[in-house]
Amino acid sequence: MTQRPSARWPWIAALLLLLASAPGCAGAPERAPESSEQVASALNAASDAAEEASRRRRPRLVVVVVFDQLRADYMARFGERFLPPRGESGEPGGFRYLMETGAFYPLAAHQTLQGMTCPGHANISTGSWPARHGIALNSWVDPDTGAKTYCTFDPASPLVGPAEVKAGEGASPRALRGPTLGDEFKGSGRGSRVASVGIKDRGAIVLGGFGADAVLWFDDESGGWVTSRFYAPDGSLPPWIAPVNARLAQERGQELTVSVSPEGGPPWKVKSGSEEALASPWGNAITVEAVEAAIDGLQLGQPRASTGPEGAQAPGEVTDVLMVSFSSLDKVGHSVGPDDPRLSDQMVDSDRALARLLRTLEAKVPGGLSEVVVAVTGDHGVSPLPEVLRAQRVEVEVIDEKEVAKALDAGLKARFGEAKGGGWVVGMKYFHVVLNRASIKASKLDIAEVEREAARLLAATPGFIGALTATDIRERRLPGGLLERQVLNGWVPGRSGDVVGISKAHAIPKGAPANHITGMSYDRYVPLIIGGFGIRPGLYPEAAEIVDLAPTLAFIGGVLPPPLSEGRVLSECLDRDQLRPRF
Repeated sequence: MTQRPSARWPWIAALLLLLASAPGCAGAPERAPESSEQVASALNAASDAAEEASRRRRPRLVVVVVFDQLRADYMARFGERFLPPRGESGEPGGFRYLMETGAFYPLAAHQTLQGMTCPGHANISTGSWPARHGIALNSWVDPDTGAKTYCTFDPASPLVGPAEVKAGEGASPRALRGPTLGDEFKGSGRGSRVASVGIKDRGAIVLGGFGADAVLWFDDESGGWVTSRFYAPDGSLPPWIAPVNARLAQERGQELTVSVSPEGGPPWKVKSGSEEALASPWGNAITVEAVEAAIDGLQLGQPRASTGPEGAQAPGEVTDVLMVSFSSLDKVGHSVGPDDPRLSDQMVDSDRALARLLRTLEAKVPGGLSEVVVAVTGDHGVSPLPEVLRAQRVEVEVIDEKEVAKALDAGLKARFGEAKGGGWVVGMKYFHVVLNRASIKASKLDIAEVEREAARLLAATPGFIGALTATDIRERRLPGGLLERQVLNGWVPGRSGDVVGISKAHAIPKGAPANHITGMSYDRYVPLIIGGFGIRPGLYPEAAEIVDLAPTLAFIGGVLPPPLSEGRVLSECLDRDQLRPRF
């Protein structure tokens, strides 16, 4: 990225000018001595120039881009098909531009027992693990009622959008137990504006947090971008998204042929607005379109007076925040896995979508990308398809969780007798087993004893190498090492299961052909790339964890890390000379 001129140079230029004009200076032209007024004027001019050069002590815009299911090895596997770092006219490319001009961490870890979308995005935005931010899984079962809860479902916050949005549905970040990076900027008293856009509601919402000016996600029922009354109490979408929705409505249902490049796979043939279209480059294209509308509509990154919460003038510079979640990679990856040409094509298109976004920022933000800090990462990885692994003689287990739950219920019945409250097991999801509290209480049993028996049965089930109980976790009776840390990071009382299965490598639940719900390397490692304002370019093989991103961006932006943050500032990649004037 373009580097700012150092604030020292105007002073050096003024000093050389004075020396060159001094009597007897070698090479100086014969001229009359400068008056004290002229010297003072030159020094004042140099001081003004130095002040202007160092005026931007914070970026104009902080941008976080999350590609859903961006596995760490994709940068190396598909990099030859990415755009060059710069185009013929000097315009930025996509991934390669950021990798070459920014700080590239090839292996950044989501250190939890399960890798999935809602917790992964929350790890990024809060700088904390599920044990603190509360988003244990994409959905969980209430142990007392047996009701299933989706991570962003909130019936008190109805959807706002086109007329076709479902009545009775709602969404908000209320399941999050603390503010996000964007919330910290909103609370800084400098008038920051925050926007979050993503195909999936759970991606956009947990990135956007509580105080965002706009949070939008795509609703396939209505075929347009929507929000909820949590963000739009008046029941109206932001006016700047209306033209985008109007175009989508006009195009909806049309047959589309979407191709990536002649050397790629066959083109996608999809209907506009369909789930199949979202799993194609069309999904990336409409995401960038909505993001560009938000940039223009909220004037993100544009100079303006810094104002406090009551509109009063506030000290300091304004830094806005833009959060973006691209979901098309995940949608195609679940179907074909990481080894299919269609996945390669989707990565190529993701690179182009990123390039389009970077070029928009370069063109619209005063000072271009040198005044923006951009971070790109993923929320989780993915396992290869079972048939691909079996062809390599790798053992694979596809686990039917419904059948496992039935077997556990039968095993508990054999041990404890007939359940008095409708069965011993409420259900199993994401390798988390929820027991029936009513049955346990009615039978006057100790829940820890039932947990232990369920864990013993689960550990003996094909595909598992062990199981932990909620009591084990609370009392820290854990196996040690990385597994212990992942369990402690990811377990949330009341939202995690009473028994948690520890799977073998490449074990996946029955359903999608490829999946991502383990803490194995293929699910936990994602790339982390940070470029622009305050960043020292380079390849950083040092260990980084995804919770390090939020505190690092907060430090660059001059605000506190989010309240729950437990990561470190990635100090090795900071341009300390550029950031020093703030202190």
